[in-house]
This record gives sequence, C-alpha cells and structure tokens, in this order.
Amino acid sequence: MKVRVFGRELKVKIVDSLEDGDFGQYIESEQTIKIAKKCFKRKGFAKAVLVHEMVHAILGIGGLAQVLSDTQEEAICVALEELAYHIDFIGEFENGDCRNA
Repeated sequence: MKVRVFGRELKVKIVDSLEDGDFGQYIESEQTIKIAKKCFKRKGFAKAVLVHEMVHAILGIGGLAQVLSDTQEEAICVALEELAYHIDFIGEFENGDCRNA
C-alpha cells in the first residue's frame, strides 16, 4: 500500500513488530510508514496509527518537525490521530474518483 503526502509517495508496510513495542513508525529516510500487526486486533486502530504516522510525515516534509520539540510533535500527532475514527469515504470518492466530490 502507498499513501501520498505533499506529493510524495510513502510506502506503508505491515510488520510483525517494532522496536520498543511501538505501534507505528515513520522513517523519513526510507519514505516509509511501518505499522505493527498487533494494531489490527482493535477495530479502527490500525487506521488511527496510519493517520498518526501520516501526521509525522506531514510535519517532517513540511518542515514543522524541525521547530517542534519531540513532545510537541507527538502531542499534535496524538490529537490528530483521533480524526481516523471520523473519516469515511463516501460514493465516488471512496473509489478514488474525485471529479464529483
């Protein structure tokens, strides 16, 4: 799977586990988001982790991560990951056809 952030394609890889028991990880140098398999045990949680890591990517690619502390960046990502539980694709947009959206 791939996602696009600010015109950059990021690979999304599902992995058995991550260091320190993390749920997800954005690796800027590899343009990759990794999500641990354990995230798929709770409904909607993997999507929340993906959104969380995409926010890390947005902050990194947009240059904001360089002016935020790690604590500030993580707080922004945690706050915005909650959006994942409220995002649904409807109609043609769901199939990637945005002409009528």
